[in-house]
Amino acid sequence: MGRGPTTRSRANVGSKTTEDGSDKEPTHHSVQPTTVANPLIEIPQADDGNGSMTAFLALRKRQQEEAKKEKEEKEKLEKERVEKKKALADASKKVVQESMPEIEEGDEEEVVVPYRPRGKTRMDKVHTRSFEQRIVIGMNELGQPITENDKVLSELSSFLGTLAKRCVPLTYVTWRKVPKNLKETMWNYVKARYIIPDELESWAIETIHASWRGYKCRTKAAHYTAFETDEIRLQNRPDDIPLERFKLLLEYWNDESIQDKARKNSNSRKSYTETHTLGPKSIAQLRHKMKKNAPDESEPCDAEVFVKTRTRDAGREYKTSTKTMKKKIDKINKKNQLRGGC
Repeated sequence: MGRGPTTRSRANVGSKTTEDGSDKEPTHHSVQPTTVANPLIEIPQADDGNGSMTAFLALRKRQQEEAKKEKEEKEKLEKERVEKKKALADASKKVVQESMPEIEEGDEEEVVVPYRPRGKTRMDKVHTRSFEQRIVIGMNELGQPITENDKVLSELSSFLGTLAKRCVPLTYVTWRKVPKNLKETMWNYVKARYIIPDELESWAIETIHASWRGYKCRTKAAHYTAFETDEIRLQNRPDDIPLERFKLLLEYWNDESIQDKARKNSNSRKSYTETHTLGPKSIAQLRHKMKKNAPDESEPCDAEVFVKTRTRDAGREYKTSTKTMKKKIDKINKKNQLRGGC
């Protein structure tokens, strides 16, 4: 590195050598300048390290390239997912179209989308109810449950239906084959969730029985009758029935004697046209409300209950003909008018 410019100082003053070789400062004040080869000072070069704009821009460029690459990968995965979903939808649509009847051109019939029902009733709020939170269930003189709140009785019926599904396998041939101790266990389980009279035990067990039969009927219609072969039926097995039990059901329903019995029962059921229109509501609860709303709180007669539970709504479609029922109701009403009541 070159030296900088000299200044007038004692250090730069020339020394005089004597004859004996010793240095002595001159006695006069004149200064003799020293010649410098490169009088410019060498300044440090610019630091282009991590804190510079160049490094920042390089970092940003790498980040943008990585972000672009990541975006392209996400778009690729999303595109593959959409294509896969579309392929599944096309396959499902093809299956539906193949299973639907062909509609000729000019036919104005619209394709009706099937109704999607809600999920199965679980009644978890009742199953998890503590002993201290039990709800009181009353009873009428006919040994039937009644409550002041209709929802409580509907809840009880639905709860008993879940016991039929969870506790009683469908592999029992008839309800008589269900063990007695299992029925007693279910009744004790009901008493742990409701304050219910012991006299209603037979009603509760019979309600579970009816729910069990209905569940078995719906299972057969949806997973046996709806398909032609056992191979397809096994592929469409309900999730809540184990495989081995479902195989036993298929073997039982395939028996010729059982199929013949099922046809006779089905024809016998179709001949019955006097079904009530209350749905899951209780007839005993209806009688209780009719009695409560009567001016003298008298017990309603069977004719009044029959008319109340069999009257069809105008403009609504029913599976069976309403003409026969309407004639019967009109006949009962005329007799009641002539008698002045029941």
